[in-house]
Amino acid sequence: MPDNRRLEEHISQGLLLVIFSFALIYSIDISTNIFGNIATSLAAILAIVFSISILAIQIVVNKYNSTILEFFKKNKWTQFTLIIFLITIILSIIISGLKISESDSYIKLICAIGFALFLICLYSFWQFFNLMLNIIDPLKLGTLLKKWIINLYNSDKQEECVKVVFSLGDISIKSIGVNEVATTVGYLNYIEEIVEEIVEEIVEETANKENSNAKINVIINRLLDQYQRIYAEAIKCEENLVIESISGKILYSTFRRKTILYEIDNFQIFRLGLTLVDKAVEKKVSSKDQIISDIIDIPQKFYDNLSVINCHFLTLYHNFLFDVNRIIIDNNDFDLYEHELHILSAYDIQSLDTIRKGLSDSLVLNNQDLDLDDKLINNSSTCKQLFWQIKYSLPKNFTNISEFEKQLEHYKNCISNGLESEKITKFNTAFDTINEKLYSYIYNLYIQKFFFQIGSHILYVQEKYGKNNLNYIYELWYHTRPENVPVNVITGNETTITFEPFRLTQLYLYGGKNSVGWKNRFFGYDNYNYISGSITRYYVLCICKCLELNRKIKFPIQNGRIHFSENENNDVLEFWYRFLIDLKTEYKDIDNHLNKLILNSDSYDLLFKSPAKEVMMETKEYLEELKNDGEILIEDLESLLPIDTQKVEKFKEDIKSGYEITSSINKFVQINPYNESEHSELEFTKIERRMLIQKNWFIKISVQLITGVFKISKSTAWQEIQFLIKTILDDTNIRRENIRKTNEQIFSSIEQAVDYISDNGYTPDTIYIHKNLIELLPEKYLNLLKKILIVDESTTLKIIKIHDESLFIDQIIIFDSDAINWTYKPKDSGEILNIEIKEYEENRSLCALIVQTFVSCTIVNNEMIKIIDASSDNE
Repeated sequence: MPDNRRLEEHISQGLLLVIFSFALIYSIDISTNIFGNIATSLAAILAIVFSISILAIQIVVNKYNSTILEFFKKNKWTQFTLIIFLITIILSIIISGLKISESDSYIKLICAIGFALFLICLYSFWQFFNLMLNIIDPLKLGTLLKKWIINLYNSDKQEECVKVVFSLGDISIKSIGVNEVATTVGYLNYIEEIVEEIVEEIVEETANKENSNAKINVIINRLLDQYQRIYAEAIKCEENLVIESISGKILYSTFRRKTILYEIDNFQIFRLGLTLVDKAVEKKVSSKDQIISDIIDIPQKFYDNLSVINCHFLTLYHNFLFDVNRIIIDNNDFDLYEHELHILSAYDIQSLDTIRKGLSDSLVLNNQDLDLDDKLINNSSTCKQLFWQIKYSLPKNFTNISEFEKQLEHYKNCISNGLESEKITKFNTAFDTINEKLYSYIYNLYIQKFFFQIGSHILYVQEKYGKNNLNYIYELWYHTRPENVPVNVITGNETTITFEPFRLTQLYLYGGKNSVGWKNRFFGYDNYNYISGSITRYYVLCICKCLELNRKIKFPIQNGRIHFSENENNDVLEFWYRFLIDLKTEYKDIDNHLNKLILNSDSYDLLFKSPAKEVMMETKEYLEELKNDGEILIEDLESLLPIDTQKVEKFKEDIKSGYEITSSINKFVQINPYNESEHSELEFTKIERRMLIQKNWFIKISVQLITGVFKISKSTAWQEIQFLIKTILDDTNIRRENIRKTNEQIFSSIEQAVDYISDNGYTPDTIYIHKNLIELLPEKYLNLLKKILIVDESTTLKIIKIHDESLFIDQIIIFDSDAINWTYKPKDSGEILNIEIKEYEENRSLCALIVQTFVSCTIVNNEMIKIIDASSDNE
């Protein structure tokens, strides 16, 4: 299908033929008989050429795909050639019957038109002949189909476009079957060119972007499907050239081209890449090495094109790489595994401590010839924060570095604002280097997690399926430093596992997600099994190796106690505090798995230079020592870390809320609002609750659950009841009665007390009685919850309940609630409950809690109260 440029070329050539025809006819005498011969010749050409063309098309269709016939029928040049031939034949027959005379100028005009059409037919035949040659040649046919797909896409003929796309796959697959590999490779290039052209066209569009994206996804998905179809056939026939070409198109070109990266779903590409690996490893084709090489190169290609650190992409890539290696290990392809480690260690892996130091050093912009104030940079709070993030925070959470990037951008702006314009370019170049080192750091953190998970997977497979794959772990640990290589020999690459115990522990605890539960989220890992136990065992093996190499976690300790510089910020303290708490929490699980490894230690001798059991027992002692040291450091850190005011306020609010729920004093007495002028002469008593509580409840970074808040609230409410009872019992003017502690005597005395108060003209409505005495009362006089005592038809008493430890277990008090006035004296805040929390000076890892309320309890009428004493000594 000719494009606009070709169409303009054909029109211009047609016009030249018309002009030539008119000039020729009007310059010579011509007989109309010649047009009869023209008609005969054209008819013969039409009959022969189209018959042979259809036969050729049929052969090509049988060999490749029926879409070619559709292309031939719908091709405009085919249609144009047929129509122009028919028109010219008919017009030539008509002209052959005419006679030309000097006065018949219109006949000459018709002859000129007929001759022009004849010449156009010849030109059309030549173009049609070239078209047929292109259709017969599969590579040139691919060019035609590519143009057809683009035109159908632009015309929004989606279904027809998809049909032609599938024809590319069909032709490629059949070409493999007839050993025309060059044709298949050519068609793979056409598919890639179509993808790129469609994506670039969409990116340039500004209108109807959403519709364009929906349309592009359908077409690109179908184009990617062709890669998968062709790949399946290439694997079947072991055509390594085709396999490597498809791997390059998917895993190289996709991440090499910026426009495609923005439009294609990376998850889909990785899923397709996983299919490539699965089939290549299963079939054991030699091109699998090249596929792995393409996979390892992906992150660098991505960064080179976009120059951004995309943690979402790196997470997808990490998961993809992990799944790739699961396939390799599950198929026991050790050679491919070794090849992968060689590529990684030779080009990409670096010691985390080494690269961290390089990144930190680059932040101070030394040796950049910028005449910067070193003192300003080194003392910059932002720079110090960046140092802290690099050393502690990024290894803990490298799946989200947005906060670090914001701080880095702020740091960049602060410095650049003071630079002369001629130094800005050099400064920006220096910062580009920082970004490159940051990317390398983050990438290496991802790769170390990948190795960590692979080691865990190997242990899982060993335990679950009985496959002894420890040689994979051995290769992972010793790939660049095998035992037969002398120590002083430089191998030229980095070890895959750097055995940095602190970084390994961070990885084990947080998984790069700042989540202590990351390893427990592998539910459904393998038929709904967990891999968390295998992760712990692999971590233990790594720590054993660290210890064999004489590498230990270095705590900030001096003279047996924690030590930080005076200007150390709280972030560092909080990090170590949380790290030690989390390590302490994991210790029991770590120790349990270490014990399991010790029971089967002989199996792991391969991984250590000394007997595995010796190394493991030494590790067990070290971890116990680490735990004990950690507990001391935790206490030290709790004394250093400040209390979080938000947590304190929340704790206070919880106490107040619990007090409001549990306090029942207002049900039994008259509460009088405090008035300073009226109540200035009252004597107020302090009801107070003092206790020591854990400071870690209020440390910002702590995740320690706060317990006992409701109990503290309830205790304060009980103290008020105790104070009420004690006030009544201390009043010697109140009438008392001593009785024996029997069922009949207790209830009879209660009835008499009610009568006594009622006879004085009051209404008894409340009774204090300990639960031990309640048990002696007849059940029929108590409601279901034992909150009310029914004395008679006209009198019910609210029961004051108090906890078991009450001092008043033998006394019963019956009274009218109007007999007692209760007044709270609020503090300055206006709250009746005053709560104070402060560090305990004698032990700063604890806090002192004081809960206070100031009350006045006054008995206004003794006749409204009666006390019954049922102590066991009374007869």
